[in-house]
Amino acid sequence: QYKKLLEEYGVQVIFVNERFENNPESHLLYHIMGSVNQFYNENLAREVMKGLKENAYQCKFTGGRPPLGYDVDKDLKLVINEKEAEAVRLIFEMSAEGYGYGETIDKLNILGYKTKKGLPFVKNSLYEILKNEKYKGTYIFNRSCSANALNKRNNHRRKPEEEIIMIENGCPAIVSSGLWHRANAVKKATRSSYTNAKNTYLLTGLIHCRECGGKFHGNVRYNKNNTNLVYRCSSKKNKRKCESKEIRCEYLDSFVIDKFVEFFFNDDNIKVITKQLNEQYNKSCISDLEYNEAK
Repeated sequence: QYKKLLEEYGVQVIFVNERFENNPESHLLYHIMGSVNQFYNENLAREVMKGLKENAYQCKFTGGRPPLGYDVDKDLKLVINEKEAEAVRLIFEMSAEGYGYGETIDKLNILGYKTKKGLPFVKNSLYEILKNEKYKGTYIFNRSCSANALNKRNNHRRKPEEEIIMIENGCPAIVSSGLWHRANAVKKATRSSYTNAKNTYLLTGLIHCRECGGKFHGNVRYNKNNTNLVYRCSSKKNKRKCESKEIRCEYLDSFVIDKFVEFFFNDDNIKVITKQLNEQYNKSCISDLEYNEAK
C-alpha cells in the first residue's frame, strides 16, 4: 500500500535484502513474498488466539493492564487489590444513589484515589468501570471487536455472542451483583433523560477553551427559578481540571451569527464566494443534474 503511494509521487522503493528489479519477474516475486508474509502474520494471530482462549477458559488473565481493583498473581489469576477496590465500591455506591460523574470524580479526588495508571479520574474511566462485569465476578474474554483494516478500534462495539467467553464467578467480585445492576440501571435512566433533551447547541465542539484548550460543549444550567443553556469546557466537566467560566448560549450564538452574517453577506464577499462555489461545482459535478442540484 505505501509502496504504491510512494510510486504515485515518483519515489522509488529500494529493498536492501532482496533485489527487486523493475521487470515482471521481480513484480511477481514481490507479490508472492508479500502474500507469504501476510499468511504468516494471520496464522500467527490465529495460534495466539487459541492460546489466549485456553487461558480464558481457565479464567486466567490474558495480558495488558488489570482493571482497577485487581492485581494478577503468579498463576495469572485476578486477585483483589483492597486499596483500589475501595475506590471501585465508592464509584458503584455513588452511581446507585444517583450521583453524577462529576460529583463522583470530585469525591474520588478529595479522598486521593487514582486510576490504575496513577492519574486522576475522568468521566470515561468511570464509564468503563461501571460497565465492567468483572466487578460482579463475571469473567469475560473476547467481547470487544478487533481493529479494522486501518488499525482503528472501537471498544464499544461487541462481537457476536457465540465468540464471547463468559464465565460466572470466574473471578473474585468486588461489588455484589445487585449493586452492579442497580448502578448501571440508574446511569442508563439518567443518560436517557439527557439524551431526550430537545436543546440545540450551534457551536458544540467548534469553540475551544482559552485556559486549557479543551472543547466547549452545550449544557443546561439549572437555577431555582429557571434554566439556562450554556457552553462549558469539556475539561471542566469531565476531568475537573479547568477553572474557565461558562458562557450563556444566547450571548455566544448571537455574537457568532452576527459575525458570520457580517462576513458572508456583504457585496464584496458574495462575489468571491459565488465564484469559488461555481469553480468547485464545475470540477466536482459530473452531470448537468448534479450541477443543478448543487446550485
